[in-house]
Amino acid sequence: METVSSVVTYVNSVTKNNLKQHKITMIGDSFLRGIRENVELSLSNKFGIYSMVKLGCELCIFLESTNSVLGSLTQRDIILICGGSNDFNTDKGESIIDHIMEFIKTNNHTNIVLTNVPIHYDLSYYLQENKGIRSFNEKLMTVTKEHKQIALIAIDIDRKYHT
Repeated sequence: METVSSVVTYVNSVTKNNLKQHKITMIGDSFLRGIRENVELSLSNKFGIYSMVKLGCELCIFLESTNSVLGSLTQRDIILICGGSNDFNTDKGESIIDHIMEFIKTNNHTNIVLTNVPIHYDLSYYLQENKGIRSFNEKLMTVTKEHKQIALIAIDIDRKYHT
């Protein structure tokens, strides 16, 4: 099991006079950095936002470590999962989908938004790692179609945005 020491969490303030009607819990790897602030600016004060970023963490480990945080969420709340790019250094595509399916079953009491995994533009399009990512993204689309409380955000970051 991998240990990740770099965890960044943020919670916006909740006061007695300003109770949040909806909670958005954002969990992910380095792709999630900076997104929380943009989302918070776009929403009204009815939303409480909690985010947890683990840089370099594999999605499977991340999903297992978040169960205690997510138990209090309801059908009015949202979990955003943005990660998985660190899982494709080896051939783990099937196990990632299995972990996501288990996560969905465990958290079927709330809404879940998944993001696909962008391919690595620093590697050849035809390398096994990018093939695994493309295969995973196709399976993720199938999973979201099978569950009504699941949505998918397709991240299509063009090559020109990478250095």
